[in-house]
Amino acid sequence: MKASELAAALGGTLEGDDVEISACAGLEEARAGDLTFCKDARHVSLVEKTKASAVLLPHDWDKGAPCATIRVDDPNTACMAAAKIFAPPQPVRAVWTNTRRSLYLNGGPMFRFPTARSPISSAVPSRTAKTLL
Repeated sequence: MKASELAAALGGTLEGDDVEISACAGLEEARAGDLTFCKDARHVSLVEKTKASAVLLPHDWDKGAPCATIRVDDPNTACMAAAKIFAPPQPVRAVWTNTRRSLYLNGGPMFRFPTARSPISSAVPSRTAKTLL
């Protein structure tokens, strides 16, 4: 996604190059193609050293940045909205197997519910559950 498209989606204004953005990351972990954010001047040195392609900054930021900037009202909220754009939440899929009294969530760990014949310890998630989905 282009930085200009992202700025429009977040209600911000782009300053600098219209770079390609594909993910969100922290100031120190960010690399080319990532979007990061900073909300206050305490982290000026991190913004200056970031390798991100773009950074979300508040409108009153006057320190500059080594990459494209997207000016927004609240960088925290804007970064959370951007994260949802890049990695939308997956719907929860649950499968109940009545014969085994087990529940599979998103094909992941199996949860067994105690029965009259099983010990209470079987209510603990099984680490060897097989994926149904």
